Amino acid sequence: MSLYKRVLSALASKRFSLLILKIGVAYFLLLLILWVTGLIPPTLWMVWGPAILWFTLFLINLTISLVTKRYIFKGNLLFHMAFLLVAAGLVTSYLFRFEGSAIVMEGESFLGEEDGYTTLSYGLLRDGPPPLSFRLEEITPGYWRDELYFVRLHALIGYPSWEPERRSLVRLNGGARIHGVRLRLRGFGLFPVLRVERRGVTIYDGPVRALVFPPGSEDAVEIGAYRLSLRLFPNGVIEDGVVRNIGMEAINPLLMVGVEWLGRGLISGILQPGETLRAGGLAITFRGVREWVEFGMVMDPGEWLVFAGFLAALVGLLLRMARIPPRRDWNGLLSLRLLLVLLVVIEGFYIGERWASTGHPPILGTFEESLASSFTILAFALLFDRANRFTLPALVFAGVTLLYGLNFDTTERPLVISEQSYWVYFHVLFAWIAYGFYTFSTMAAFYLRWRGGDGYVEEMMDRGLLMGFIAQSTMFFFGSYYSSRLHGRWWMWDPVEYLFVISWFLYAIPIHGRILFGWDRRRVAPWILLASVGTLILYWGLIYFPWATYHVFDPQWKTHRGLVP
Repeated sequence: MSLYKRVLSALASKRFSLLILKIGVAYFLLLLILWVTGLIPPTLWMVWGPAILWFTLFLINLTISLVTKRYIFKGNLLFHMAFLLVAAGLVTSYLFRFEGSAIVMEGESFLGEEDGYTTLSYGLLRDGPPPLSFRLEEITPGYWRDELYFVRLHALIGYPSWEPERRSLVRLNGGARIHGVRLRLRGFGLFPVLRVERRGVTIYDGPVRALVFPPGSEDAVEIGAYRLSLRLFPNGVIEDGVVRNIGMEAINPLLMVGVEWLGRGLISGILQPGETLRAGGLAITFRGVREWVEFGMVMDPGEWLVFAGFLAALVGLLLRMARIPPRRDWNGLLSLRLLLVLLVVIEGFYIGERWASTGHPPILGTFEESLASSFTILAFALLFDRANRFTLPALVFAGVTLLYGLNFDTTERPLVISEQSYWVYFHVLFAWIAYGFYTFSTMAAFYLRWRGGDGYVEEMMDRGLLMGFIAQSTMFFFGSYYSSRLHGRWWMWDPVEYLFVISWFLYAIPIHGRILFGWDRRRVAPWILLASVGTLILYWGLIYFPWATYHVFDPQWKTHRGLVP
């Protein structure tokens, strides 16, 4: 056999398919380690190079397998062909994508010229921004209990800017789409409005683009030969000579001003609207504040190819898994089933009452997550474990989970605006469905590995693994699509995403091992147990690591650090 045929045969082999999954686990584990340790590779090729090589080998293996008709079932065929759609979408995005951002004040127009953007990035074959113009007519922020906790933020725009014919609301997760460009909000703040005079001559009059929001933030600007240090308090009070902010709304704005000239401090003071700070021939008048928002603009022709690829993959999984016959076994102790029904009703009632009070399902913070987890485990014990083989450990696990959640803040809070979307609700729903299936698959794998199994235990492990994989894939589909609406990108280099891929690959390895190599269940069980460790960290360990992640919603734990690839 020629070298060419041997290489082609190796790239198309089942063994290489499994090796690719294992390499994927190692790669994303490396990214996670780099993130945790704060190490930055000397070149991006240490991150992107292995990724591109891995994905290329994966596509080669996949393409050869499709040509040689390795995939017998239609579901398998559709699932793996979906990756080609995703790859086509990524390439299209790389070539033709446009992304930009711009800060616009209320009442101003954005004309779409290059110098009006704060940031700009183009695909390889795009040479300029698309035609885009609009007028920002109104900004409506909303806060919870006068804290920096947004429950509402949207901007009303009219377009085109010179004579608005249409109007639309833009929110954090999207809104208007103008000439194929999707708009979303990225930030909000207040600019102080100043008039600066020198010996009676006005040298500046208007909003100062200083980043002084959130309250107490300090920024410096240069006007003429003067350097002004500014701090803004939207609803400030002065108590014993100390400025304190009592709310986010611009009701009684106070501006702390410090003035330097040639590196020497001239004067400082605290101004209310209409007041003037004077030093020699210099006069600085605080005239009020102007609201602004930062718009994010994205035009991505590859987005719908990626979307179609994700959808095709889910349909393929469902077609493949639909071949597994359901088990109908209602044997078991009646008392345990009655206890499960009672606990499910009690927790369900409490969840419903809390949902009605807060206006959102239990998805905000560790307490609500532990409540949802406990309910999921009990519901799966009732509906999935028909023979009551794992009911007692499930009861213990659900109870411990709920007790753990009680150690966190149980205060009822409205949902932050970035999570106010049905896409988020479905993302979380399938996350808990996956968690439930994987939990019982793990218990069955543990039982099988250390005590031996029978047909019921084996079926519990197999069905939990496969159905959990479907739910986890669906969870990723909803989460990635919502990320594209919220951040303009399917992938945000968040450690949660690294952990997800590691977990997903670890579950995919035993599935492929069983399908491609006929692994027996005792060999599959250790992989499920290993994957369950990643799942537990993914669901419960995030708050204990010094990571910047958008997936932690406990205010006392949340950190904000710059996201780097």
